[in-house]
Formats: sequence, C-alpha cells, structure tokens
Amino acid sequence: LEEGTVFRIENITLEANSDVLQPISEEALQEIKNFLHTNPQAVVEIGGPASSLASTEFAEEISLKRARAIVRYLYQNGIETARLFPVGYGKRYRICSARTADCQKRNQRVEVKIIWLQ
Repeated sequence: LEEGTVFRIENITLEANSDVLQPISEEALQEIKNFLHTNPQAVVEIGGPASSLASTEFAEEISLKRARAIVRYLYQNGIETARLFPVGYGKRYRICSARTADCQKRNQRVEVKIIWLQ
C-alpha cells in the first residue's frame, strides 16, 4: 500500500439525484469495509464526481452527499470515522465528457484514495 493509491470502485449504485444507496451496492461496500478492516493503518478519502449534465452547484452538493452516505455505511459497519474523509468532486475528475448515458455512468463512480498510512 502507498499513500496516493486510488481504487475505483465499481457497482456502487445510488438512486437518481439522491444519496440513497441501492441494495445492489452491498457487495462493493463490503469490499471497502473488508479492505479497511484488513488495513487498519489506512486513512482514506471517499469521493467521486457527479453527472456533467447537472448544474455545477448541484453536482458539488450531490457528490458530497453521496460520499457521506458511503462514509455513514462504513461507520455503521465498524469503521472509525476518523479514517474516512468524504469529498464531493462535483464535475471535476471526469473520465469522459460526452453527453451519452454510458459516459455519464462512467463519470458517476466512487473512488477510495489512500491519503495517509498511520
């Protein structure tokens, strides 16, 4: 493990325009939880961008709310909040800029970044 390493997490799905995690996300969320249990020295940033179709203000707001929802899940499953830093990326760090459904789905992702190893 190294500080700065970023893991792109697939299969975390939230309701449209919402911070409500869908049940299909459980397996991916468990993988994050297991990683953090296995690596208790890791302090991580949980973040991800929002759709580029949304207004800049809404994209900032919803991406932070979604990151907080994941942090809340991890806390409820035994991970200390001092190790979890939610960050809303808004429209920053997009993978693609096309206005297609596939591109928007690729942009609406969750990333776990190791920011510090205690």
